Amino acid sequence: MFLADILPLAVLSTDRQQAITYANTAAEALLKAKFTSLRGRKLGDYFDFPPAIARHVSDTLEYGMSLKAYDQTLSVKPLRDPVTAHLYLTPVWHGPVTGPGTGGPSPDGILLALDLLQTIEIVKEQQSHQEYARHISLMASMLAHEIKNPLSAIRSAAQLLEEEEQNKELSGLIIRESDRIKSTLEQVEFLNTAPGLRQEAINIHEVLRYVRTVLDPKITSRVQFEERYDPTIPEVSGNRDMLIQLFLNLIKNSAEAMEHTAQPVIKLSTSVNHAYRLRINGKNQLSIQVTVEDNGPGMPEDVKVNLFTPCVTTKKGGHGLGLMIAAKIATDHKGIIELADTYTGHTAFRVMFPCAI
Repeated sequence: MFLADILPLAVLSTDRQQAITYANTAAEALLKAKFTSLRGRKLGDYFDFPPAIARHVSDTLEYGMSLKAYDQTLSVKPLRDPVTAHLYLTPVWHGPVTGPGTGGPSPDGILLALDLLQTIEIVKEQQSHQEYARHISLMASMLAHEIKNPLSAIRSAAQLLEEEEQNKELSGLIIRESDRIKSTLEQVEFLNTAPGLRQEAINIHEVLRYVRTVLDPKITSRVQFEERYDPTIPEVSGNRDMLIQLFLNLIKNSAEAMEHTAQPVIKLSTSVNHAYRLRINGKNQLSIQVTVEDNGPGMPEDVKVNLFTPCVTTKKGGHGLGLMIAAKIATDHKGIIELADTYTGHTAFRVMFPCAI
């Protein structure tokens, strides 16, 4: 049964009373519970099957019938919204397989497999992010080009003014503000990814550990970090510098959101997300998931709906570029970033990348 853990399907087995006897990793993710707490619970505790599917479950247990049912909408009780899945049912015998109609005993249980079609939604969101990223790249290139030339001239003029003692205060202000604009432009230029950017197999844990070392000491001195890394996950295909920038932005945003949190904590975790697949070159690939969580105030509703849009920010004096840059980098890596959850005392961002081929 352990081979089921590598499948992108949610797999469960039951006894004759429909009590769960096994759940693979993808099923644990779907039901938001570990197998130790699922064991012995009834399927009905977690699934609200349509009448036709409920009858098929009973028939499988009684007569040993197998079933394939495509595009079924199921209510999964730990989830707020129904899921759409291809559903597979097959009988399980622990003794000799006699089969239906042979006069032998009924099956000892069933094996239920769910092929979740959340991939379709992820693909749509991926395509939307990619289209958005193309527009952002064009905007970034045009904006940087139009502003940098006159900005350079202004800074040069200010340096000439600085030579005269009475102009030092004014020229210093001009230079500081010019440098601030230049810094903002460099962030905008980052959105215009150069073609042919070199990518290689990257250990995402090494990237996360490196980010911890280069964070501003003001952040590391007041924030407690918790790391939960899955050592078995494969490498991702990416550009190390861009991935560092992505997670620097995410972690910095989390830390700044917790400015007034008494005991700020940032949790970093990695896993293979068996429930979601990313579509790359026409094929669905398992995704490597990195989650950044904090115990800050949560995200206001008006910010949530336009989260990755420029100039949307809860930070005083912020430009709203940090998350937009993070989304652009995720898109350039054929991945996706999303707000996984937010409420008072908790915000979690989830970034998913395809594994390196």
